[in-house]
Amino acid sequence: MLGVIASLLIIIFSFSFTLIFTALVCNGVLYIVLLKFTNRPDMLTVGRVFPRAISNKKTNLLRYADEP
Repeated sequence: MLGVIASLLIIIFSFSFTLIFTALVCNGVLYIVLLKFTNRPDMLTVGRVFPRAISNKKTNLLRYADEP
């Protein structure tokens, strides 16, 4: 148990305080942005999902496909 705590302390104190603080701020901002997106999913909609009209017309441009 003491080895685990010591290794965690070494990892924590090997980074500078500004790096740890910056990571915490970035995680907080990311959390807030993701909360906004979950509350309003229409913010992520870029374009249309479905076409205006759906057709059963053949889309094959090869000439031999139409011949019997």
